[in-house]
Amino acid sequence: MYAVYVTKLELFIETSNNDSSIKYLGKVIQTQDSLFNDSKQKIINDLENKREMAIKNDQIEFLELKNKTNGQIIIISSVGLLILIGLVFIILQERKKSEKILKNIMPASVVNKLKHNEDINERHSDVTIVILDMVHFTERSIKTDPSKMIGLLNKIFIEFDKLCEKYDLTKIKTDADSYLVAGNLPLKQANHTINAIDFVLDARKFLFTTDFEDFGRVQFRKGIHVGFVVAGVIGEKRQVYDVLGDTVNIASILEKTSDISEIHKTEEVYNKVKDRYIIEARGNKEFKAYGNMNTYYKREKGK
Repeated sequence: MYAVYVTKLELFIETSNNDSSIKYLGKVIQTQDSLFNDSKQKIINDLENKREMAIKNDQIEFLELKNKTNGQIIIISSVGLLILIGLVFIILQERKKSEKILKNIMPASVVNKLKHNEDINERHSDVTIVILDMVHFTERSIKTDPSKMIGLLNKIFIEFDKLCEKYDLTKIKTDADSYLVAGNLPLKQANHTINAIDFVLDARKFLFTTDFEDFGRVQFRKGIHVGFVVAGVIGEKRQVYDVLGDTVNIASILEKTSDISEIHKTEEVYNKVKDRYIIEARGNKEFKAYGNMNTYYKREKGK
């Protein structure tokens, strides 16, 4: 249409038709404005479309990045959770190992109190104490390689440990060739003194019937007393559960003054077991720091 108006305008100018020339000049100008506006609008529309497309692309990239980031966060969180679970599992396993080691060193009830930071310093009025000590240990140690002596003690004390479990007694400690056992401690036990004597009888039988190869026959002196003790955990590192008191001291004296083949006991022990065993009175003996005491021997099981 614009071309038609221009052609007619040129014709009317050549023919000097001023009125028509003015008329079509207006149309040409009007058409030019219209074309310019259309072109301008098109440019504007194109720019707007490009802007919208850019925004959409940015939104798509943002969503893709967000999804990717979320996926990475989920992966990292999952890995972190698995690591945390693994660490907790390892800690629990190590704690179980530590508790198992502690329960091999001291009674389970004592271990539980330690876990709760309870002070363990307890008085017990009726505890049977048994002390066994190897005969001629010093002479053997001088003549024997130390590693062989360790092997001998380990073999004997492992069997003593089994007997402690059999008779529900508590192993307190070993001190070189000495083995200390308690009954009715820390948990209450009705027949602890009888069980203690049965423990010693079985220990004596084991020593008598076992071949210790180069060592020949191995014997232990035995002392038993029943009475008051104080029991507690001593130390902060390498803690030990120990018992102290006159009952322990008297059991130690009885062990040291016993004949090798006998089970040396006090009158307090005799009164608890006299209806079950054949007991032989040893007489009234004087013991340093404790004066005169009636002591007894136990020979055979049963009456």
